[in-house]
Amino acid sequence: MNSALRCANHHMQLENYRPVDLELWSHDLGVTCEVPAGLHGPLFCNASTRQLTPLCTDHYLFFSKAMVNAGRIKYSQVSDRTHCFRTKEFNSQKHPVNRLVSTAFPAVPNGQVFAHGEFNFPVFLDPGTLETEKLWDADGKYYSALNAHPKVPLARPLARL
Repeated sequence: MNSALRCANHHMQLENYRPVDLELWSHDLGVTCEVPAGLHGPLFCNASTRQLTPLCTDHYLFFSKAMVNAGRIKYSQVSDRTHCFRTKEFNSQKHPVNRLVSTAFPAVPNGQVFAHGEFNFPVFLDPGTLETEKLWDADGKYYSALNAHPKVPLARPLARL
């Protein structure tokens, strides 16, 4: 395997829940799985919205962000090629290192507005002006960034509310 690897470290990246900022090139990387006999033809994985829809029923569509994945299934054998591309969102966040665009559900609990980041506690915003007020941790009861990737050890609860 020939690979080039870059990975960002952060103090909140812990155990199995850490996010990964990664660029990787791999050759001859074996993946083992079962392929249903009925699948035959090319497969495409594109952006998370259906911008590129399949042109015929032989195409199977998978979703991801900033990546196009193309594979072909023939006689239960899969050939695969992946191309990562740098979206406007990726480029805008590359130099600050932290995510500037939320990966979390943008809810408004009890009329309170929060900005969510990948590595930080939610930030309370003034509901009228959307000015940043302060980091929110439920008065010391919340221990993690508020998104789909908790940044706390598995043995520690996310919150004691």
